[in-house]
Amino acid sequence: MEDPNASNKTNGKYVLYLLILQGAVLIHALAGVFSKLASGHPFLSWDYLLPFGTSLFLTFLYALFWQTALKRIPLISAFLGKSVGTVWTALFGVLIFHEQLTAGKIFGLVLVVLGALLVVTGNE
Repeated sequence: MEDPNASNKTNGKYVLYLLILQGAVLIHALAGVFSKLASGHPFLSWDYLLPFGTSLFLTFLYALFWQTALKRIPLISAFLGKSVGTVWTALFGVLIFHEQLTAGKIFGLVLVVLGALLVVTGNE
């Protein structure tokens, strides 16, 4: 089956929408960071509400960017592009929350990204 967006993949606009998609994925991962920050404080305290509100705002931005990218990118490519969010989440976990990134976790992250690349770029 021929990809109806094949000619679209060669122009600069397609790359722009892929970048918008990755920006959305990054924003979504950041929303998770702020949710985790909020969870460490008493419910409805200012220390809770500020990161929680930031998380809600980032989730709203994510939805806007996601819908913008989804207009121009095939659905399978868009959802596989979201797998990179796992990498962002792991990176934020290590940098912000000092979580451990073991060799097994790194191997798993590499497999996720390689699998997504194979599906998105592979020919039938």
